[in-house]
Amino acid sequence: MIAKGVDLSTGLVAVGEASLLNKTVNIIDTFDLSSYLSCFQDKDCQDKEKIVEKEIPVKKATKVIYGFPVIKTLFRKYTFPFKDREKIEKAVKGNLSIDLPVPIEEVEYAYVTRNSFEDEKTLVFCVIVPKEELKGFKHPVDSEIFALLRLCKNQYINNGVIIHFSNNYIFLIKFKDNFPLEVRVIKEEEAKRWINKESSIFSGFVPDYIPKDKILLNPSKKPEYNVAYGLLLKTIDDFGVDFLHKDESKNLAKFLKGALYLLLSIAFIDISLFSYIVLKEKEIKKIKSAEKEIYMKYFSASEEIYDPLLQAKGLLASVRKSISSSEDAADILNDIGKAKDVSGVKEIYKINITGNTFIVQGRADSIQQIEKFKNTLAINYRTSITETINTPQGDIRFVVKGEIK
Repeated sequence: MIAKGVDLSTGLVAVGEASLLNKTVNIIDTFDLSSYLSCFQDKDCQDKEKIVEKEIPVKKATKVIYGFPVIKTLFRKYTFPFKDREKIEKAVKGNLSIDLPVPIEEVEYAYVTRNSFEDEKTLVFCVIVPKEELKGFKHPVDSEIFALLRLCKNQYINNGVIIHFSNNYIFLIKFKDNFPLEVRVIKEEEAKRWINKESSIFSGFVPDYIPKDKILLNPSKKPEYNVAYGLLLKTIDDFGVDFLHKDESKNLAKFLKGALYLLLSIAFIDISLFSYIVLKEKEIKKIKSAEKEIYMKYFSASEEIYDPLLQAKGLLASVRKSISSSEDAADILNDIGKAKDVSGVKEIYKINITGNTFIVQGRADSIQQIEKFKNTLAINYRTSITETINTPQGDIRFVVKGEIK
C-alpha cells in the first residue's frame, strides 16, 4: 500500500509504502508543501485535496492521512467506571455537551480509550475540532498527537514526554504506555527546562541547542517530518482518531465477522423462536431506549474532571458534605477570586469543586498571567496547569487544577 501523510501545521508530506504483513512503513520520499500552507489552514479553501494530488502524483497511492494541528484543537480527559463502548460514547457526548464553550453540533470529536493503570476504570482522551475547519477534506483526518505517539511506539518508546516544535508553536505530550495523559501548548522557556530530564524527547523543527541524543527521528532522519511519518504509520497501527470517520476498514471487518456469527446462529435457531424475536423486536428497542434515557439522566460522569451532574446542580450544591463542607467551597471560591484579581486573567467562566479538588477554566492574555494565577493559588493549594490553548481571538484558554493541601 502506498500512502501519503500530510502534516497540516507545517505543509510537510511523507510518502511511504506500507507492508501490512510485516507491519513496516518504508519512506519513498518527502515533500515540502509549506507554500500551500495558507490553503491547508483556510477553512474556506476547497483545493486541499487537489494540491496533494497535483504536487505529489505518486502512482498507486491508495491512502492519504492528514494530521490536524494541536493549536486548533481542544482536549478533554475523562475516567469512567465501566468498559461498555455504548455507555462510554453516551457519557463522552454528555460531558462534552456541558464542557464545551460552543454547541456540540458545531464540532467533530473523536477519542481513544485505555483501561485504567490503577483500577478497573476506563480512561478516555478526547480530541475536539471545529466542524468548519474540516471543510475540503475527503480523506481521514487524524491528530498530530497520535502521529507522534505511533512513531514513539514504533521505536519502543512507551513512556515519557514529547516536546514538539511545530510551525510557530510548541506543544507538550505526557504519555504512559503510549496513551496521552496531558497535552498543552507551551512557551520555549518551558521547553528548555525539559532538556536535562531523562523522560523527555524532542521533535519537529528542533533548535540547535537540543542535544542530538534527545531528538526523536523517523527513517528520513529529518525530525520535522516526524508527524508526517507518524501519519503513515496509521496504515499499520490504527491507534488514533479519524474526525471524518472515513477509515471504515476496521468497522467493516467487525461487521463481516458479526454477520458470519449471525448466519451460523440463525442456522441453529428454531423458526418459531426466530419469529418470536421478530415480533418482540419493537418492544425491546423501546426498553433499550428508555434505559439509555434513564442512564444519561442520572449518570454521574467523570470522577476527576468535568462532571456534568455537578455542573447541573450548581457549584455549591454539588459539594459532597461527606467529603468537603460548604465552608471549604466558600473558601476556595474566595481564593479563586483573589487570584483572578492579583493575576489579571480576563475571565473565569467555569469552576468545578469535587471533594478536596477543584477545576478552574478561564481566559487570559498571556501565559504569565496564567502562571501568576496558578502560583497565587499555590499558597494554599497544590496546583497545576493542565491545559492551555491559543484561541482565534488572540487570548489563551486555560485549565488549572487544584487540591487542598
